[in-house]
Amino acid sequence: MAQAHANLGYMIALTGKSDEGLRLLLEAGRFYEESNALKSPDAHLKRNYAETLAQTGKILERKNNRLGLEAHEIFRRSSDLWQDLKTRGVLRRADFSYVQSVSQRLSQ
Repeated sequence: MAQAHANLGYMIALTGKSDEGLRLLLEAGRFYEESNALKSPDAHLKRNYAETLAQTGKILERKNNRLGLEAHEIFRRSSDLWQDLKTRGVLRRADFSYVQSVSQRLSQ
């Protein structure tokens, strides 16, 4: 359910309805937090949470026309999850674009 909210929110935000899209992305993020995704051994759950955080950061950055503190913090949290997956050796080839995007934004 969280991933569906995140995907829908991201797509809605990309159509120009950033507030509505962000609301859905943040709801998805709260679900992942409540399900303790940060500490979960489930790589799939962590991957989905990391993607949701990356998407949320991108929409915040786009909405504000800059990388603000809130977006930076969200990208940092996403990066931490990606780093955990990398350390555990469970990154997929498809994950590398997210990892690279998040790293670039954090280096700004």
